[in-house]
This record gives sequence, C-alpha cells and structure tokens, in this order.
Amino acid sequence: MTELIIRFILWLSICYNQQYRGKRWHIITGPRIDIVEDIRVRTERIITGTFPELINSSKQYVLELAGGTVIQAFPSHVAVNTIRGNTEVAGIICDKADYFLNSQQDELRAGVEASRNNSVPPPWIVLISMPRAPGSIFEKIEFHKPDTPYHKIWLLYQKGMGTMFNPEQTERKHRQPYFDREYCGIYTGGVGNAFSTESIDAAT
Repeated sequence: MTELIIRFILWLSICYNQQYRGKRWHIITGPRIDIVEDIRVRTERIITGTFPELINSSKQYVLELAGGTVIQAFPSHVAVNTIRGNTEVAGIICDKADYFLNSQQDELRAGVEASRNNSVPPPWIVLISMPRAPGSIFEKIEFHKPDTPYHKIWLLYQKGMGTMFNPEQTERKHRQPYFDREYCGIYTGGVGNAFSTESIDAAT
C-alpha cells in the first residue's frame, strides 16, 4: 500500500494538473528514523530511473520536485508538533498508523484532520496500517465512530488469493498466532508487560 500511495502522490504532483504543483506532501510513519528515510529514498528511486530531471533537490527526509512540490517524511513523534498550521498542503499520509505510540495516536489524528481547514482544496488524508490491538486508532475509526469522515477500504488476504498470495503458503500461515491480525484484519495484538514499546524501539 505504501508503494501504491507513493506513486499516487507522484502522479498527482507531476502528471495530473496544476492543482497539486508547488504544494507539500507530508508522509508520517513510525518513530524509527530509518523507516522515515526509506520513504524518501523509495520515492526518489521511482523518478530517477526514468526522469531524473524532475528532481530539484534531495536531502534527508525531504524531496523537492520540479515545479516546487515538496515531499517530506516525518517520524510520528515529530509530526505531532509540526504538521499543525501548515498551509498549501496537498496531502498527509500516515503509514503504519495503528502502530504509532498510544500517546501520539489521538493527538496526531486531531492535527491531521484539523489540517483540512488550512489548505484549499482540503488535503488528502490517508491512514494506512495493519491492525494492532483493541483501542487503537484503526479500531476506533472502524467501530466506535460510524460518522467518521474516512472512506474505509479493507484489503484482507482473500482479495489477493491466487495472485499476491499462494493458497498453499497461506494455508500454512493459518497456524501462526499472527494470522488473524495480519491477514484477517482482526484486532488481536497487544503490548506485553516485559518491555515497553519505547524501549524496544530504542534497542532496535
């Protein structure tokens, strides 16, 4: 899904029309810095293979395209305090959003949705994730707020059977403890009591 969204951003910014030229795209992912930089590198590689002249500049976390469009990646703990008040924003993409720290999820969602009042036209807001645990941001959007402004799309394993997923391999994965969460969209994950999420991220 991340790869598809990156291409969608580039298509809107370069090929679609003038509406998205010179605007900013914010891509927010988990707290690990290497994931944030990987988004920038993946985006740049898509362009440089065929149209390197479409890149004005590229530096850590920031890619500027010809025409002034800026694609910037943020770790989730930084984005909470930096996305508010920005104007000329074409879109905000939250990748792996259900795995943001619990303390960041509600605040980040409030900031992301409030940004629709700061830009004309209102920016695209896209949340992407596998489900995590009951009470997380995706479970709240799916069940607790039927009036949510989001258009919901479930991409469960049945949609990819026979193409993306091999039936024999998928059958073997049925026995794995993570199958319901990562293949069926069920909120079964939790946080153990031995190590906090923050300490695991720091150790990684």
